Amino acid sequence: FSTWFFYLFRKGQQILSAVIGLKSMPGFPYLNQQSTGAWIGLFFVSIWLGRSHFKEVSSKILFNNREINDSIEPIKYRLAFCGFLFAFGFIVIFCYQAGMSFWVISPFFLIFFVLSIAITRVRAELGPPTHEIVGMNPSNMLVDVIGTRKIGNNNLSIFPLFWFFAGRGYRGHLMPHQLESFKMAEQAKMNTNFLPLAMMIAMIVGSLSGFWALIHLSFRDGLGVIPIGHDSGVFRLLATRIKHPTEGDFWATFFMGTGFVVTLWFTLLRVKFLWWPLHPAGYALSTNNGID
Repeated sequence: FSTWFFYLFRKGQQILSAVIGLKSMPGFPYLNQQSTGAWIGLFFVSIWLGRSHFKEVSSKILFNNREINDSIEPIKYRLAFCGFLFAFGFIVIFCYQAGMSFWVISPFFLIFFVLSIAITRVRAELGPPTHEIVGMNPSNMLVDVIGTRKIGNNNLSIFPLFWFFAGRGYRGHLMPHQLESFKMAEQAKMNTNFLPLAMMIAMIVGSLSGFWALIHLSFRDGLGVIPIGHDSGVFRLLATRIKHPTEGDFWATFFMGTGFVVTLWFTLLRVKFLWWPLHPAGYALSTNNGID
């Protein structure tokens, strides 16, 4: 019901925008920005609702709390945390060597992790058939808040390299798929200790196979017949951003904040009133046209 309701709510906003014709706010009603704020709100809701568990995990990681048993987990908490630090350190060094500034690297991947956790939470709680959130990614959010002029051409030119996992729409996001794999293994009473290794092998083989297939088909059939429109589009967007530098967009940032506040408000209503029918995830999903 929430998804259907907020779909109609989005259409109503678009009709209102066409009728009013606000020239001072050409992006009104800033649907992508509303949805971005909503997903960020869902992240904070997830952290708050799981605060007791995260406190236990933190005590295990930092102090090796013997009372916390992580032996049944696919990866022990300390090992997982070390893996995260290693991977994050690697990507930071890679980006810096590629030309990104440290002050851009951290918020870029922080936004990515925030969206990833929010998507995974919604997938686990509601299991929507799609969670494509078109146009919501770290690069667009940074451009809206800071502007391309302050970000700089060096940083802008690196953003497209991460389009394949932090750009288009998150339909094939790794985190919810991995979580579902662990859950299915748990339900089937399988040994989950081997799953992380199996996933890493699958990612390496799958990625290399995909790269090879693209190059092979491009040489055999010609690049013009290969469906890479979405990927080439991000470089056209890069060219536009470099040619026409912009400042931060106040109204885009304002509507991000609006989406964030609305999500927290709907969450509070659902907690206080069991009869409240509208779920904040419906607002986050349906405000973006990816669900169409």
